Amino acid sequence: MNEGCVRECPGCAHRDWSLKESSAQKMGWLSTRLSDWKNQIESLRVSDQILNYRNKTCLRAEWDPSTQKWKLGLRVQNGISAQGKRLYEVISIPNCPIHSESIRRVIQGLISVLPSHFPLVFVTVSGKLATLVLKSPKSPKFWEELPGFSEIFCREKGWDPSSLGLDGVWGNLNPAAGERVFSNRGWHLILGQERSQFSLELEPGQFFSFEYGPDSFQQLIPNLYLQALDEVSRFFKLCSEDRVVDLCSGIGISLKKWQLSSAQTLGVELNGEAVKNAWKNAGTESCLQGRSSERIPQIQDWLNSSSKIKTGRRFVFVNPPRLGIEPEVTQWLSHSFRPDAIAYLSCSAGTLARDLSILCNSGYRVNRIIPYDFFPQTSHVETLTLLERVS
Repeated sequence: MNEGCVRECPGCAHRDWSLKESSAQKMGWLSTRLSDWKNQIESLRVSDQILNYRNKTCLRAEWDPSTQKWKLGLRVQNGISAQGKRLYEVISIPNCPIHSESIRRVIQGLISVLPSHFPLVFVTVSGKLATLVLKSPKSPKFWEELPGFSEIFCREKGWDPSSLGLDGVWGNLNPAAGERVFSNRGWHLILGQERSQFSLELEPGQFFSFEYGPDSFQQLIPNLYLQALDEVSRFFKLCSEDRVVDLCSGIGISLKKWQLSSAQTLGVELNGEAVKNAWKNAGTESCLQGRSSERIPQIQDWLNSSSKIKTGRRFVFVNPPRLGIEPEVTQWLSHSFRPDAIAYLSCSAGTLARDLSILCNSGYRVNRIIPYDFFPQTSHVETLTLLERVS
């Protein structure tokens, strides 16, 4: 077990496994779930960085009266009450070796300053932005009236987010905190900047800055993610007459990648914060907000209005959540849109198998399946599937 790891923490199922053992389990899982295409599954792509790689986290918060400090970590069940209700406790992981050094510094710093009376439920960190999620009605005067708030966070008292390596600290007031993490309308900037930035080398020698917010999704190991985008780019072989529809496009990293090939691009993303960042990162007309299924008419209008409609090829890149591609979108892809090729980056082999069955029964063929170890020390594995239209 790695230094700083807490045995009771349920986060890393493979922490006592060798890389060979972990890789074998993940490949076996994929071969079982994707049995119809197991001959197309390639070797697992891994990173040299198997510790200190997680630069984004969401932790439960629980006040510990015995230590007079907050516990920030993962919640586990620890019994049943006399009334038959499940009882839980938070396993504190202030020195988790999976977290980056910057996240450990933020966790330890917040534990040392947060007062007991904060109605704190979650602490999230996304890069250099931290968010305190409090279970409270969304009152505009909440922060001014919260006891202890001024002493800890007000600029006049000298507290600076940069002391924890942060660019900004947000608050999110969520009456339903615990059932879900964030309330869409509960955001309040406490200190510092609204957004932050990081840099990626999308092409050799070409670095680009990407803006992100406190609730923006990002892949955890950038070098593996860039490898996956490179594979897609080589598969698509994009040129200026081509069009790429990018579904679940996040903050626009993949959109920017396709634009480097001069292809015309349109993204769709549900998260409003990510869409605003995508407009900044990839252009103001690069991304639509909403569910992919809701934006099919606008995507179709964009395709039909293209000046290159008769000569250019059409491609789709999709990076959905664990639920996979929405049924309406799968139907549209396989029976109406019918792009020349599809690249599907999946975090769930089960929903991937479901969607591949539909696509492969509608005139598409799996060209390659490339697994990536985006979550070392855990049982999770992500998979890039490249499909081409054959009829």
